[in-house]
Amino acid sequence: SPASEEGSRPRRPASKKMGLLCPCLRDGRSREEDFKLLSDDSDAGEQMVSTSRMTTTQQPSASKKTRGSWLDEGDELAQACFKCGKNFSLVEDRRHHCRRCGNTFCAKCSSMRAPLLLYGVTTAERVCDKCYEVIPSENEFASKHLPLLQRGLTFGLKSTSVLGNITGDKDMAVVKIDKAGVALVVLDKSSVSESAPRHRLPFAEIGSVDEVDHAAFLLIKPKNAKLPALKLESPAKRDGMAFAAAVRAAAKNAQRPDLASTVQADRDKKHHDRMRLFALQERERKARDRRQANDDLRSNLRNKYGLGS
Repeated sequence: SPASEEGSRPRRPASKKMGLLCPCLRDGRSREEDFKLLSDDSDAGEQMVSTSRMTTTQQPSASKKTRGSWLDEGDELAQACFKCGKNFSLVEDRRHHCRRCGNTFCAKCSSMRAPLLLYGVTTAERVCDKCYEVIPSENEFASKHLPLLQRGLTFGLKSTSVLGNITGDKDMAVVKIDKAGVALVVLDKSSVSESAPRHRLPFAEIGSVDEVDHAAFLLIKPKNAKLPALKLESPAKRDGMAFAAAVRAAAKNAQRPDLASTVQADRDKKHHDRMRLFALQERERKARDRRQANDDLRSNLRNKYGLGS
């Protein structure tokens, strides 16, 4: 399997000459530390590293997103464009790293620039074509939906929305994203304390967010039909629609595969494919050598015994 081949991958030592192929490394030192962002277990107040080529801001504690690791230049995969497969050279087709996935690409396959707001990068940085396609939705979530979820919104709660936790026909509470950035919580309006929320629904478990009666009510249903739905009375139609869109975006973002894991899986697959190709080429080489050896043997026998061709 690809995992078992991890230790046997062919790796080439990264020489100083090869390091110059990547403009990210022209100052003679590795940018691996500069590329690191907050990991999943980082504290909310942890500060990201600031670099001369990458202006960063403090990572929002709610997003908890980590980019793909910086592809080591000593790795065999870093010797060719991750998309088109073109080999890099010192003069032409120099190597460039995508600031989102961390893979290496030629200039043509990484010509786009964009900020990575979900990962704390506010300046337009070089990204590959594949990452550029998904960045707009990530930036929209980070700049538009996430701040709304962090501020929260006051809703009226119906007695059927959270079983056993609400008294009366309607109660007022603040609904927002939790500090970990992984769940929607219902808090008392008076205290707004997350220590004992009335209700907590992880975004990964949200099945649907419906707008009822022209957004007069929001009905947030979990994937598990046995769990109670959250019925929220919107303070205003416009606010209710905006909050519904933010919850949908957060749920979609939470249910999307983790970037770092996806990038590593793609690299493992490419390494596995390279190993298979190398094994196939090695078999073909040995077969050619055997055929050549047989041809040479027959030729020697013909010459020795004076046989015709």
